[in-house]
Amino acid sequence: MIIKDIEFPNLANRAVNPGTKLKSSRSHGHRNGSILPILAILALILYPLMTFAEESEAIIQRVQKKFESLSTLSLHFEIRYHTTGATDTAQDESRLILAKGDKFRLESPSRTIVSDGENIWMYDPQQQQVIIRHANDHQGDLLNPRQILFDYPSKYRVEKVQKGSYAGISCDILTMMPKDPADPTRKLQVWVDRTESYTRKIIVEDTADNIMTFEFENFTSGQNMPENTFNYSTPKGVEVIDLR
Repeated sequence: MIIKDIEFPNLANRAVNPGTKLKSSRSHGHRNGSILPILAILALILYPLMTFAEESEAIIQRVQKKFESLSTLSLHFEIRYHTTGATDTAQDESRLILAKGDKFRLESPSRTIVSDGENIWMYDPQQQQVIIRHANDHQGDLLNPRQILFDYPSKYRVEKVQKGSYAGISCDILTMMPKDPADPTRKLQVWVDRTESYTRKIIVEDTADNIMTFEFENFTSGQNMPENTFNYSTPKGVEVIDLR
């Protein structure tokens, strides 16, 4: 997955100096003596790249394996938006619950979004309006929590892996670039917990120099959720726009 997206350097131009004349030999032993040093040099060149590829893929697999093992997951997270030209940074805090079957419930002062895996309810308290639509409709214009936390490798390739920490937790920090040239994202940085394989922090920088920062905390897995957690009851007096 990640390995095939890594571009290896052109080793053909590195192995032999173009100005060097190669001596041919009929001696089998001499030929081996010529080849082995070149193979050793190639191994030294390739080893860091192979190690990086293996390391980055191992991190990605840990994250996705962790997600697949979860029946439910609840957490809190904060989003900060810094828009180009703005002097202030917008901020929002949310509570998120995830479950198998693409079910989730996201609640914050500015919005509530609920999905039962087939339908999505989006409530805007300021507009006093609920929009309902099929979960598969217009997926590109809705930030799906699963995609944020666990599915980013499907759209981005790892360019660099560093060691660091977040809130005192040891993390692998992945610098990732979009696979699709049309993607408006310039760069993605992801902090992956080295012990529990949770995504702890994400910084998204787009091509317009806007920056969005996600910070995740208070992870709790395996809770039994009430049946109505992933269904939404529209408050009285709220306008309903059903796009299904």
